[in-house]
Amino acid sequence: NAAEKNSEASAREKLELVLMQLAVDKYSDKDYNKDEYIDKRLAENDMQVTDGDIVIVDGWKFKIDRETLKIIDSYGKGTESQEIQIESKVEYNETYTQATITYTISYDGDLKSIVADGQKIDIPEHIDGKYIVQINVTENGIHKIQITDSKDSYKTGSIEVEELASNLEIRTAEELVAFREKVNKGATFEGKTIKLMNDIDLKLSNVCGEEIGNWIPIGDYASNDKLYFGGTFDGNNHTINNLYINDSSKGYQGLFGSAKNGEIKNLNVNGNVTGKENCGRNSRSYRWNRKICN
Repeated sequence: NAAEKNSEASAREKLELVLMQLAVDKYSDKDYNKDEYIDKRLAENDMQVTDGDIVIVDGWKFKIDRETLKIIDSYGKGTESQEIQIESKVEYNETYTQATITYTISYDGDLKSIVADGQKIDIPEHIDGKYIVQINVTENGIHKIQITDSKDSYKTGSIEVEELASNLEIRTAEELVAFREKVNKGATFEGKTIKLMNDIDLKLSNVCGEEIGNWIPIGDYASNDKLYFGGTFDGNNHTINNLYINDSSKGYQGLFGSAKNGEIKNLNVNGNVTGKENCGRNSRSYRWNRKICN
C-alpha cells in the first residue's frame, strides 16, 4: 500500500510540474492554446491524454482543468466502469443554510471505496442493487463523488449546489431580484453580508413601476409570516431609486417586508409605497438610515 501511494504521489508530482510549465507558456508563448499545445507538451513528457481531460502518468489517471491548469481529480489505475450508474439530487433545509446531496449508486457488485469531495466515506449497505450515500454541505459549488469497485474500475459523478445563502455583492437590479427570490424561498442569510455595489433604478430596469407593477418585498411577510431577512444588508451608501408599491390590501410593504436579528444600513431608497399598514418606514423590524417614501 505504501509503495502504491508513493507511486501515485510521484505521478501526480510529475503532472503538476508539467502543468506549472504550461501556466508559464500560457503567457509567454504566442502559439499556446488549451488543446493541441497542452496535448503536445504532455506527450513530450510521456503522458497519455484520453477522454479529453484524462491524463495517464505512469499508469495513474488524473483529470485536469485545461483553463486553470490544475489537477481536479484522480482516478487510480482502473478503467471507467460502464456498469456503475450514479443519480444525484439536492435538497435544502428551510433556511437554505445546508444542503443534503443524495447519490443513488446502482451496481450489482461490491464496491471498494467511495470518495466524496476528496473525503473517503464508509460504504453503505447494499440494498436491492443500490447504495445510497447522503452528504451534507454548507457551501455552494460543484460537489463530486468517485466510486471504485472491487475490480478497480471507477465511476465519477458531480452535482452543483447553488441555492445556499452566501455573502453577496449586488451590482444590478437582476441580482437584487435574485437575492429577493432566495429570501422569499426561505433563505434568511443569517451571518451573511449583502453589499450593494451600485445605485440601482428599479423602474429603468423594468422591475417595478406604475406601468410595470409592484415591487415584492424582500422577506414577503404579507404572503408568509415565516419569511424574513436575518443577515446584514450594507447599502454601501448607494441608492435604490423608483421603488414602487401600490396595494392597499397588504401590509408590511417596503423594500424589505420583514427582518429579524439582522441589520440594514447605509442605504438610501427613493420611491412610493402605499399599503394597508406597517409600510415603508414602518415595515416589520427594521430601520432605514435614510428613507424618502410617500
